[in-house]
This record gives sequence, structure tokens and C-alpha cells, in this order.
Amino acid sequence: MDSRSLEAPLRLGFLYLALVIVWNAAGLLQIARGGAAPGPVASPAVIGFSLLSAAGLLAGARYWPLLFAGLCGVMVAVAAPSVAKVFTEDPGLWPSDAWRYAGGAVNALGVAAGTWGIFAWLRSRWSA
Repeated sequence: MDSRSLEAPLRLGFLYLALVIVWNAAGLLQIARGGAAPGPVASPAVIGFSLLSAAGLLAGARYWPLLFAGLCGVMVAVAAPSVAKVFTEDPGLWPSDAWRYAGGAVNALGVAAGTWGIFAWLRSRWSA
């Protein structure tokens, strides 16, 4: 399997995970300073999971494509409900509508990255 076919979705996945890390780190800093987090969740566990996921995506794209596809599926499974929450949960969970929709956009990026990664993996398997 040619790992180059997974490069673009891998990069988009890295962008998503970097934004998740920044979002959660900013939320933790805000909470530590007595302020409100930009969204309903600010967690060091999410930061750790995102870092491990990034390492797994890279290893999967290079050596274990099934791992890459599986982590892309996890990315979609985690991000999609977070997009839905923007429209279904109490708007008071976010400091403002701007933060609410920004969080939805970040998670929509995760859905796109994960979906693209799964289809890129399938395409690479079919063409092999």
C-alpha cells in the first residue's frame, strides 16, 4: 500500500487534533485563571488522547494502514456528536455563540478528516 495516498487526510487529521489540543489547553488556562472555558469540555485527558491519536495516525499511515483507518473512524465517532451538540445542547454551555460555532467548526473538520481518511484507505485497498 502506498502511504502517500493517506498523506492529505493525515495532514487534515493533524490539523484537527492540533486545534483540539489548543482548544482544550486554552480552556484549562481560562479555568485556572477563573474564567470560562471556550466550550463545555476542557480536559487534560482529551489533550493526551489527541497526542496519542496523532502518533497513531502517523504510525498507521506509514506502517499499519488498518490502524490509520480505525483511528479515522474513532475521530468521526468522537467529533460527529460534538458537532450535533452545537445545535442541540443548551447554548449556555459556551461563553458566546461565536465560541459555540467555532467549536462546531473544529469538530466538523474532525468529521471531514476522519471520513476522508477512511475513504482514502478504502481507495488504496481497492487499487492495490
